[in-house]
Amino acid sequence: MVNRCQSCNSNSCVPILDLGMQPLCNKFLRSEDEFVGEQFYPMELTFCRNCKLVQLDSVPPSNVVFGKSFNYLSGATPDRVAYFNRLAGRILRKFNLKDGEFVLDIGSNDGTLLKQFKDYGINSVLGVDPAPEPCRLANQMGVETINSKFETAAADILKRTKNRMKVVMALNVLAHTDTVHEFLDTVTKLVNGNDAVFVSVSHYLPNMIYGREYDTIYHEHARYYSLSSLDYLFKKHGLFIYDAEKISLYGGSILVYARNRPTAKTKRLAMLLKKEDVLQNIKTYRLFSDEVKRSREALRRMLQRLRKDGKVIAGIGAPMKSSTLLNYCGIGSDVLAYITELNQLKIGTYTPGTHIKVVDESRVFRDNPDACLILSWDVAGRIMKSFRKRGYKGSFIVPIPRVKLVK
Repeated sequence: MVNRCQSCNSNSCVPILDLGMQPLCNKFLRSEDEFVGEQFYPMELTFCRNCKLVQLDSVPPSNVVFGKSFNYLSGATPDRVAYFNRLAGRILRKFNLKDGEFVLDIGSNDGTLLKQFKDYGINSVLGVDPAPEPCRLANQMGVETINSKFETAAADILKRTKNRMKVVMALNVLAHTDTVHEFLDTVTKLVNGNDAVFVSVSHYLPNMIYGREYDTIYHEHARYYSLSSLDYLFKKHGLFIYDAEKISLYGGSILVYARNRPTAKTKRLAMLLKKEDVLQNIKTYRLFSDEVKRSREALRRMLQRLRKDGKVIAGIGAPMKSSTLLNYCGIGSDVLAYITELNQLKIGTYTPGTHIKVVDESRVFRDNPDACLILSWDVAGRIMKSFRKRGYKGSFIVPIPRVKLVK
């Protein structure tokens, strides 16, 4: 249990939404023998009245969450690879990067982002990630990657980069670590030693609230940031946000730029902060909780109606967020015949908690089930277009932001 706020250490946290007992969302099971003894943890969202941070009330240790079984791969999602390519190009131009100036990626996974920098001719890249298998794949691909928790790798990073680090990046990482203060102290140390810029991407709280994106709540995400709460947290560690922009990554994120000294803030940063005033009110979160409960019931009713009519339903995609949705909505193998995936590390496994078989995506085109529930709803447009082109004839169910059936 987290008795105090993870950012300001106050005891001002109040409950927002209880998603029940949930398994670790990326702990896919290799066989039916593992169903017995599967571990579940409480998942309740809270709001700090003091620093305005939205966070989980209970956070499992990171060595449990990101252990040997962690099988998320950035490169398994074509849309993500394409976005990382565009992002690398923007960062390269924005900071006039030259080969020989290092880009560090914290939580670099399989090296997909850094591979884009290398494709642009920036070969001085270094990744660091605690998950063994993604690191192995990154190094195999030629992206130098340290398999370690970031906070313990600082000395090794400085040795390898030789004070030539220009950009320190952390994409969707700040929400993950269970030692966020130590993490940011280490970032500050690296930034100070190199006069580098810290570029961070976090899933953006307003997108989650207004888009009813309750499935983006899971144990791997201990905190859910607005710009205000990020700014508060960064300043505690000598980092100052001077620019920010909303981006489409991860269903809607905030990209922030910070330095180790106060820097003139951009107009768009000031505008974004102004728009967050409503997020200071607990009523906003209570409305969100009510909307989430209604969304769950709408999805359950639609699936029950289809199954009652004898329809066969499959799932498309098994991203981390799918585990929260499936478990919270009580959707198991009695509802979904199977779930398709492109990630080879997940194919042949069973989903956490709900125990639905994960199969290769090609099966949909052999079976042509009556309906497909799109669990990777943030790329639903691309999926529907691709599946139609490849011969799928059935209907699509998009669960978020509003439950809808697309025939």
